[in-house]
Amino acid sequence: MFKTITSFLVVMPISILALANSLNPTYPPPYEAYTAIANQTANGWVIDVQVQPGFYLYVKDFQPQVNDQQGSTLLSWTQPTLDTVQDPLRGSVQVMRHKFQTQLTVDQSGELWLALQGCADSGFCYPPEKRLLAIISD
Repeated sequence: MFKTITSFLVVMPISILALANSLNPTYPPPYEAYTAIANQTANGWVIDVQVQPGFYLYVKDFQPQVNDQQGSTLLSWTQPTLDTVQDPLRGSVQVMRHKFQTQLTVDQSGELWLALQGCADSGFCYPPEKRLLAIISD
């Protein structure tokens, strides 16, 4: 009888740990789940975005902007191919996945920022954030 109880006690913590890990998976930090890099081109600026498999970015929260001494200006940008998902927080929404580029219309100097928010397909969502991508000078 003692042997059975000992085996049960040894197996029990491992089972609880496995269950806890399956209920609370580890997610990468947002800068690994999706990256955004700004590059200056002859025609302006391009943002190269890489969204890891199993993650997506909300279209409505993807907002490039330039901050200068007068304030903040939202920039127009070209949308890539969009997917629609049933999001646990927002219902049916358009999202961006995979790797894409977007061309920006920039006609001023200042700091190029990108506001964005992403989620995992499992339902885990990162908080909204802003990333400084570049300093634009005349």
